[in-house]
Amino acid sequence: MLKVRFAPSPTGYLHVGGARTALFNWLHARSKGGKFVLRIEDTDPERSREYFEEDIKKQLEWLGLMWDELYRQSDRADFYGEYFEKLKSEEKIYPCFCDPQKLEEARKKAREKGEPYKYPGTCRKLSREEREQRLRDGQRAAWRFAVPENEDVKWRDFVKGEVVYNTANLEDFVVRRGDGSYTYNYCVVVDDATMGINFVLRGEDHVPNTPKQILLYKALSFDVPEFAHIPLILNKEGKKLSKREGGATVVELHVAGYLPQSVVNWLALMGWSHPEEKEIFKVEELVNRFTVERLNTSPARFDLDKLRYINSVHMKELGFEEFVREFENWIAYVKKEKAYTEDVENLLENVKGVVNRLSKYFVSEKGNVLNLAYLFRENAANFYELVKILLEVLEDKVISDEDRIKFCDNWSKFCEVLYALVENLQGCEWSMESIKATFKLAIKQGCKGKNLYKPFRLVATNLADGPNITEVVYWLGKERVLKRLNNYVKSLSANFN
Repeated sequence: MLKVRFAPSPTGYLHVGGARTALFNWLHARSKGGKFVLRIEDTDPERSREYFEEDIKKQLEWLGLMWDELYRQSDRADFYGEYFEKLKSEEKIYPCFCDPQKLEEARKKAREKGEPYKYPGTCRKLSREEREQRLRDGQRAAWRFAVPENEDVKWRDFVKGEVVYNTANLEDFVVRRGDGSYTYNYCVVVDDATMGINFVLRGEDHVPNTPKQILLYKALSFDVPEFAHIPLILNKEGKKLSKREGGATVVELHVAGYLPQSVVNWLALMGWSHPEEKEIFKVEELVNRFTVERLNTSPARFDLDKLRYINSVHMKELGFEEFVREFENWIAYVKKEKAYTEDVENLLENVKGVVNRLSKYFVSEKGNVLNLAYLFRENAANFYELVKILLEVLEDKVISDEDRIKFCDNWSKFCEVLYALVENLQGCEWSMESIKATFKLAIKQGCKGKNLYKPFRLVATNLADGPNITEVVYWLGKERVLKRLNNYVKSLSANFN
């Protein structure tokens, strides 16, 4: 059975690049009837945070990328010790007594000169007797893997093709540090092997780790998994996308009010191509059509405008009940979400502000507000933008002279019929049919087209454009619309007098 994993470190919010890696692993497992493992690599106590682990799980769950098994590296110390002793007993690792600080200084100098650094193998040359004596004397030692000399390490990569590394370019890397903690490459091999991971799909920044890991797999008599290394996501300048760029973490997209299916759709297109070259598709179709053979070999570009477009399409396709469920889930999420970095805190504060302003309208007219939200969904790229539009519509404001002139060629003619419009709406039963009849009355009086609908929409809804005016006016409610129309009639009378 195919078994894959996503192994994030809880040192920050779930990054878009990490979410894409999780998605491709999840898709590969689901399309092949395999299992998807979530492994939290939390062995860096200084940087790991529990709330970032919770965010990773929360955002994966929101995207629908549910795991079949969950592990934490911090719970697996016994496994690492067992296989460390195996390597030690077979003399495939050796103690290194070199001063870590001096080694780092040498590495730094090499970087400054633009030269590669390789551990010179100083302690590998020590005799067994000298090593044992130093250990008996209590000297602190890291343990290094004895890399075989002049050996080709090969693997067939599902994205990069045939890859070959010669061990002459590899240093004897550390397996266990002097403080007793185990290194990333060692833990990954033990974890993947003991968890039964047989396909490793990850970012191409891990390619240099792969030959080291293959050597460890073989040294421990483990089966070597298959590999696929996907190109990284680049920003607009063609550089590696950082977590500090706006929208680069999944929590920011969640807070802004993008639909999870839209984010999945968008992530898939950053590294995979649909067989029919489609840009908009549902998750179910993605599972059915996904293959690792269609993973792209070129880097993807981070494009929020494309996400905005994809989300606008998915929002339009929602039925009313599904839309309401997604909208209310988002509002509930925003209200209780907490921020742990300044950039997310600033975004969350802004979004919570508009959500709280909208929430007061839910007390007495929730049904109307939700119907207005459904109407205006086509005018927004995400829920945050939608709420801001709703507040424009729901909150009273003064219409400027500039707007009046801009949106009507014959404002005086509109003002003539406005009195009749108000009188007619006051006396009628509030329905879409009666609102339509009001417009017919205005048309009979010679006011139509732009000179009717634009100014009426502006006075009644505060916006010059939007969805069907009859439906918008109906869901705004008779009291609010008549109040606005009457206030404008009074302002006309005051200006006339």
